Amino acid sequence: MLCAGRGLPPFWSSLTPAQLATWTQQHLLPFATTLVPLSEIAFVFGLSSLLVHLSPTEKSRPWTLLAGICLFCAVITYFLGTVPVQDVLGRGSVPDAVLTQIIGRWAISHWIQFTLEFVAFLASLRALSFACSGITAES
Repeated sequence: MLCAGRGLPPFWSSLTPAQLATWTQQHLLPFATTLVPLSEIAFVFGLSSLLVHLSPTEKSRPWTLLAGICLFCAVITYFLGTVPVQDVLGRGSVPDAVLTQIIGRWAISHWIQFTLEFVAFLASLRALSFACSGITAES
């Protein structure tokens, strides 16, 4: 996701509207079929983190809650930011001004989603470290 967020908006901006329309018609479906499962997995992990929040050690609870909330918000960001952009680009012909706005909107929502997922990953690692230290202390 980091590569997509860093590489695609400048690449898309460098294309003419006709080239971008051709690129999206050829590559949008395979690109979306790669990213959609990643977002669905993030959603499942977010729900799992919220469920696991009920059982871990006291020290890990805030971290599991943070991970779950961040992942849930990342999925919401995906559906509010990325899916509408993909729908518009998938339709084909888009005016230049709208195209520039769409690319900018997608880049912002992608970076928000990436940041939320990164924070969730770090929080999950922190919660896991507390949970593992609790297991070794009890044995």
